[in-house]
Amino acid sequence: MELNDLISKTSDWLKSKGPKSETVLSSRLRLARNLENLPFPHWAKKQDLLAISHRIRPILKKNLYLKNGILVEMEKLSSLDRDFLVERHLISPEYKRKEGRFLIIGEGEVVSVMVNEEDHLRIQVLESGLQLRDCWLLINKLDGELNEAVGFAFDEDWGYLTTCPTNLGTGMRASVMVHLPALTLTKEIHKVLPALTKLGIVVRGLYGEGSEIKGNIFQVSNGATLGKREEEVVDHMESLVKQLIGYEETARKNLFSRQKNSIENEVWRAYGILQNSRLLTSQESISLLSTLRLGIDLGIINLKKEFINELDILTLPAHIQKMMGKTLSPQERDRARAKLVRDRLKES
Repeated sequence: MELNDLISKTSDWLKSKGPKSETVLSSRLRLARNLENLPFPHWAKKQDLLAISHRIRPILKKNLYLKNGILVEMEKLSSLDRDFLVERHLISPEYKRKEGRFLIIGEGEVVSVMVNEEDHLRIQVLESGLQLRDCWLLINKLDGELNEAVGFAFDEDWGYLTTCPTNLGTGMRASVMVHLPALTLTKEIHKVLPALTKLGIVVRGLYGEGSEIKGNIFQVSNGATLGKREEEVVDHMESLVKQLIGYEETARKNLFSRQKNSIENEVWRAYGILQNSRLLTSQESISLLSTLRLGIDLGIINLKKEFINELDILTLPAHIQKMMGKTLSPQERDRARAKLVRDRLKES
């Protein structure tokens, strides 16, 4: 497989097969790991980065979860391909082209590893719905195998040593992407999010730190992990996310019972706009698709959730240009996006 093959394939996490997928789009665990006795990437010289890359590459390629995967050399990547990988949640926006950096993507995009990002390794497991514990079981096994093969920097008092102090300890970031349209519409979100923050939960946009919240989709994750065990972090996150799901479900019931005609009107208006638009911006698209997703969950419209998830990704700027096979101006992208959505809706 090659990078371009991903355009025609649906990532496993987009298939809405996981538990609580009516609210939770995906669960992700990411581990920050550094090889022992080697300088961390920010302080490493070019020869150090290359040495780390050469050392870890054959080990990753032989791993059961990655051996049939795609290996992407960051220094050979175009800016469009880089944006494409960011949109697919496979690399961070900060992961730029540089020698000694590569990404390896496993089948279905469930497991992936960034090499020489902020840390030597950023190991990721991404699943559909609320599956943090399953993600942890998988990533824990992979972590153990890699640690046995290369040895990770670890201190008895501080835990796993990482570039960023907030990752010290477990080096683990557990995050869940949740769709919260009812809490947003009722403005209860302004009460819920500060409460989560007080409990040590970080709330961000769709692409993590510094990104904008779009389409009523929020990324919630754990804060610092020092002094906590991995199982504790996972259990704490799962518990809080279930509470968040409960708040959203209650808000949906109340909203639908009090404003049924208005909600149905918004859903069918969104469908009509998407079905007939000739120009469609990325912001408009994700907002209207959010309304359709709510309509599916409330039983107003008969569409598959997987269909909406795919369009959320395929209508993003880099994906549109990859599908067209060329760089497009903003208006050309808007025209191509509108046609893509119209065509897909006809097929649905």
